Amino acid sequence: MHATDAIYKVSRIFAELPYTDSWLKICHHAERLERVEITAFDSNGEGTWLRFTYADFKFAVGEYNERIRLTVNDGNCPPDLLIEVTEHFAALLSPHMQQC
Repeated sequence: MHATDAIYKVSRIFAELPYTDSWLKICHHAERLERVEITAFDSNGEGTWLRFTYADFKFAVGEYNERIRLTVNDGNCPPDLLIEVTEHFAALLSPHMQQC
């Protein structure tokens, strides 16, 4: 395990979306989130993960059984921030959700 992986050891899954686009598109879409800083992109036998910081919280977008999971490292992350991140990725991966 890398030292940078330790900060993501305990995480809270707060959303799942369909895996409908390439990782290249997902990475480019993440960069469009204002104030985001991409910290890592890992791909191995256990899956693919994009890690980033946003509003002083550490997030990850990861592949799990043909789904994309959104996680945050802090269980005290404000709900409105989780909604903002979810809606941002849903615009790419599940645009029909915007009409709900």
